Amino acid sequence: MFKTRGDKMFAAYFKAEADQLAANCLKEVKTLKDWNARKGRYRREMHEMLGLDPAQPRTPLKATVTGKVQHEEFEVWKLHYQSIPKLYVTANLYVPKGLKKPAPAILYVCG
Repeated sequence: MFKTRGDKMFAAYFKAEADQLAANCLKEVKTLKDWNARKGRYRREMHEMLGLDPAQPRTPLKATVTGKVQHEEFEVWKLHYQSIPKLYVTANLYVPKGLKKPAPAILYVCG
């Protein structure tokens, strides 16, 4: 996969960085009380990392499902929505089969 020495060095560096982040992620959260005390900060950090500004007014998404692909344990909803008026974004939403109630999700869109 990594052909050159430089590629291998970059891969090793980023793996070490990711491992360190994963080891320290939520390290101080041991109890529900800990979580409740920090969740507001984590939510703000997540919004910042995803480029979301909660202060901006929300506009209708006008989401449209254009098709569904069935798999054994989930289905993929092919859709588009308007992130801001008249700016269309395409996405795939992976929905587990057998859900009995709404569940949280993050829709990650590339491009």
